[in-house]
Amino acid sequence: MIATDAEPAAAAAPTACVPSRRNLSLAQLRSFSEDGFVVLRNVIPPHLIAGMRSAFSRAGSRMLTQLRAEGMIPGVGMDQPFESGIAAAGDAMKRFGRSWRQEIAGPELYDLHRAPLLVDAMESLLPHGVCAHPIYNARPKLPNHALTTVPWHQDSAYFGAHTAQKSIITAWLPLVPVDAANGCLQVALGSHRYGLMPHHTESGEGQFLEITGGDPRPDVVVTIEMMPGDALVFGNLLWHRSLPNRSDHVRWSVDLRFHSQGDRDVNGYQREWIVRSPTRRESSCEEWLAQEFPAR
Repeated sequence: MIATDAEPAAAAAPTACVPSRRNLSLAQLRSFSEDGFVVLRNVIPPHLIAGMRSAFSRAGSRMLTQLRAEGMIPGVGMDQPFESGIAAAGDAMKRFGRSWRQEIAGPELYDLHRAPLLVDAMESLLPHGVCAHPIYNARPKLPNHALTTVPWHQDSAYFGAHTAQKSIITAWLPLVPVDAANGCLQVALGSHRYGLMPHHTESGEGQFLEITGGDPRPDVVVTIEMMPGDALVFGNLLWHRSLPNRSDHVRWSVDLRFHSQGDRDVNGYQREWIVRSPTRRESSCEEWLAQEFPAR
């Protein structure tokens, strides 16, 4: 069962100072509880998608300029469009890693964490206050690059065994249409109920953690095709992976993570990044960046 349509929650008549909110419906909450994930459609507004694409474009253009200056990409001309330039740069892009995290940290990413309908959904799952987790990813998945092909894993394998009993919720957000051809995500239905599994470092180029003991049964694997504006929401114990990008274009995505206010042992920041709280003010962009880049 995959619930995808948001339903307005019953609420008192709105006032001038209290914005209306859209909680997850009962069907969506059931999907998250029983299946381990829920797909939310059209929860990220276009201007936030455009902002993130601009942030990627600026970062990628800086990288291409550096590679050209070093003579690493002689076949990529200055007049080549940014996205095709990134794809044409191929293996030369590997030096910048599998996730452009700090390269795109800025106001656009801050605003994306605060997308109202997304935070409404998080508030349904984290009712005591929503905090942003310091581990987010900004992935350019280049065509036919093993570096960003992620094997089956659970996020708690990265966070530590102590987080298996906690709620760290991922929102995986595509910036372009995604399907099996260009490397969308797959999830294993109900796999969050298995507990934290043993993991090992894969032998592939990305050196990701991988669940030890084999793949899930084919009948529980769900391929999640999505459009920009959609969000795949799942917890830290759900089995998931990304497929290879077999297309001729870059697949762009961002994954954000959230946890409950007060869960300090799952938070890597010195001070919590408050996104929405019934008791505390929201953290400013400047406060977040001061923690993200403490040496600045």
